[in-house]
Amino acid sequence: KVYGNAEISNITKALGLDIDKVTGKLIYNEKKLRYNKIVIATDEDTDGYAIATLLITVFNWLCPELIENGNIYRVHGALFKATFSDKSYQLFQTLAEYEAWKKKNKKPFTLSRAKGLGELTKEETYEQLVNPSTRNLHQLVSDDMKEFNEYLEIFEGNDVAPRRDYLEEHFNDYDE
Repeated sequence: KVYGNAEISNITKALGLDIDKVTGKLIYNEKKLRYNKIVIATDEDTDGYAIATLLITVFNWLCPELIENGNIYRVHGALFKATFSDKSYQLFQTLAEYEAWKKKNKKPFTLSRAKGLGELTKEETYEQLVNPSTRNLHQLVSDDMKEFNEYLEIFEGNDVAPRRDYLEEHFNDYDE
């Protein structure tokens, strides 16, 4: 059923890996793998993080060796954009980065909050997602795949209670 899904089928074909007929998993073969870096790019909001977690779960199910061997990456888009009168701009990944820059900047600017990947210009897309010198790319690594899978089960599993408990413990500051 999973491989009948068009998106999963397309991902499988794009990776260039074969399917093990017995286990239903992809057979990790570094020589057949078409891409050394598989980059997940989503909006920098809760929906984007949920989609990224879902994709990580899918990759972990399809072929955990992609995670174990460091092939999965996550690119984070800018959160803020300062635009100057000449239409040039400066992008910021974090509020702290923006605040530090703001103290030093003397030119007038307009600040906007990034709205999502779908609203980027082609130049911004290149700068944030493609250009190795300006993108915010993080490799997904795990020293303990057992623990990694336990967290995936918390966030993507059928049992809501562990997810609720984790969120209440780690994000209770937002209730205030």
